[in-house]
Amino acid sequence: KLVAADPNCESLIHAYLRGQDVDRWCPEWAGMWMIVTQSSSNVGWPWTGKPSSEAEAAFQQTYPSLYTHFLPMRDALIKRQDQGEYWWELRSCAYWDEFRKPKLMYQEIQYHPSFTFDKAGHLANNKVSFITANDLFVLGVLNTPVMWWHNWRYLPHMKDEALAPVGYMVREIPIPRPTDETRARAEELVK
Repeated sequence: KLVAADPNCESLIHAYLRGQDVDRWCPEWAGMWMIVTQSSSNVGWPWTGKPSSEAEAAFQQTYPSLYTHFLPMRDALIKRQDQGEYWWELRSCAYWDEFRKPKLMYQEIQYHPSFTFDKAGHLANNKVSFITANDLFVLGVLNTPVMWWHNWRYLPHMKDEALAPVGYMVREIPIPRPTDETRARAEELVK
């Protein structure tokens, strides 16, 4: 409806994944969308650097359907601690471009290996982490039973014995260096 009312806002509406949508091998997108109005600290918007009232008028003129959509939530959005320069913006983020790259995504609460490959540029909520990589071999290794055995002993356990693959520990997971033949075979199987 927002895009039908204002096609200009289409570039700000992105598919995103929740933790439960990140499954083994392939994400299962549930049709969820995120409106991404990056902070003026990251993007030079038509309203960047303007006083609040002028900036809000510029936002309304540039993206009228988004402005109308956000308006009923204005007070709550103003109270957020994680906003950008203006109430309709998200906080500053140094890695927005990383979401557009091929990446290995994983659930932050796992009951089984839940590593997936995303080349569609999905965004994610706070229950998903990712490694910018176009590496199906690594994806294959992370989803193996032997890696689950390792992770069960290495990663922190949560309620109901779920594993928490926290970022700094995931970086330390031992991934063997494959031969060219092993890599090619694994990538074929993962596909």
